[in-house]
Amino acid sequence: MIGAPISAPGIDPGASASRQLVPGVRASATATSNIGLEPAAIARDGVVLETSPYLYGRINTPRTQGQAHLSLRSFVRSGESDSWLRPDLRAQFNHLFAGETFGLAGNASAYSFAPNAFGVQSFDAATSRRDNTAQYRSLALTPYVQGRFGSLADWRAQYSHRFIDSSANQLLTRTQQTLQGTVVSGNRFVGWGWSLTSQAHRYEYDSGTALGRQASQARAWYRAGPGLRVGGVLSHEQIDRLVYAGKDHGTGPGAFFDWTPSTRTALRGEFNDTYYGHNANLSLNHLIGRFTLGLNYARSVVSSADASMLTFDPASLFSGGGLSNPVYQQLVIENLLAGYGIPDGAGVVTDGLVLTRTLRVALGWRGASNSLFLTAYRSERDTLLDAVVTATGTVRGAGTSIDTTLIGYTENQGLTGTWQWRLGGRSSVNLSGRLSELTNNTPYRKTRLRSLTLSYDTRLARDATALVGVRRAIQDSEGAATANYSENAVYGAMDWRF
Repeated sequence: MIGAPISAPGIDPGASASRQLVPGVRASATATSNIGLEPAAIARDGVVLETSPYLYGRINTPRTQGQAHLSLRSFVRSGESDSWLRPDLRAQFNHLFAGETFGLAGNASAYSFAPNAFGVQSFDAATSRRDNTAQYRSLALTPYVQGRFGSLADWRAQYSHRFIDSSANQLLTRTQQTLQGTVVSGNRFVGWGWSLTSQAHRYEYDSGTALGRQASQARAWYRAGPGLRVGGVLSHEQIDRLVYAGKDHGTGPGAFFDWTPSTRTALRGEFNDTYYGHNANLSLNHLIGRFTLGLNYARSVVSSADASMLTFDPASLFSGGGLSNPVYQQLVIENLLAGYGIPDGAGVVTDGLVLTRTLRVALGWRGASNSLFLTAYRSERDTLLDAVVTATGTVRGAGTSIDTTLIGYTENQGLTGTWQWRLGGRSSVNLSGRLSELTNNTPYRKTRLRSLTLSYDTRLARDATALVGVRRAIQDSEGAATANYSENAVYGAMDWRF
């Protein structure tokens, strides 16, 4: 409950109920040795109080699927006369209208983040010192139309409009528009298949500037054996202001494979040669008894806010080939996994054009009375728009110091883990640790955050849970970064569902 504000504790996302509505409220008190997360010379102790009503809803019918979790996090800090509210929201839905031709999909999010990636960080951005906490908000609506050309092919066309806003002076994309069309071979083709995809993006910034990006792709594949599909790709891409060898566009080949040797293992890989380099994606999902493994490596040039936040969705690592994963489902029920879209590590770079290379590994294990979940990640992000472009207002706007400080090469890596010891069916002891490190080269600076939390929770009644715990956190820095603090804390919380 503490440090994972947007998760929905104890709710199985694979529950069979077609409709679910869970309102509740969480209240907590944290006594800390460093309430402002300040350097040791000026640190002071204090108490942080939180009262957060929340609502979780889920629907899963043949025509409508969706889920949403909204938490209104309200804080009061001792020694300060004011209070503040920081909402957390994750919502996504899809509805197919009668006739199964027209549909509407969408998603929305709102959460706290640290706009200065080399400033003071904490295990929970919403409780951080307020001079380095801001809100990120996003809303996307996607109407679509779909159908089929008999047994020859299935087709789908969609338009997506995404609105993005931040309370900080981080000049992100304000609107993103995407138009996409796809045609996929139908059941007339046995043993092999093909697809055609074309999409166009337009990214608009608050400076009034817009960036365009277009891509088309033709794919053909052959089923080489049970559970194995291999194929080739031909792609054409054009990206404004990403110029290589005098061109901002080009055509290149690629190859891919999907291998599902059993109901417990899925391996996927793809490689594409583009005019600016290459893109690659490799993922592995494996299940052995009570143990599960998820792995993903990706290299690509990313635009929009997807490049700004290093977010982590555990489900994406355990969904290879659409396989059922009961170990993952149990870890969700036992509160060992954070909710969708929680940032792995700090870092808003820019969202114009970012070359990303990201590796994530997740391990889960569930025994008779013990469970364990570990995740490790490493991300290398290279901003392709330099400070000269920024200062002119071409892409990101004002060219202030906060806009240009993160231009360049950034490394973000970390390790998190939680061990749970269940004491019967009502109580458990949890030990959680986190190590995250962020490094930037212009100018050189590094921040490192380490935290360790030990807690005990128990179910007091069917709809009431209590939690107590202790926490130790240390942040240190090098180079131009000056974010240094240490903290000891004791906390308690109550959660009621109605």
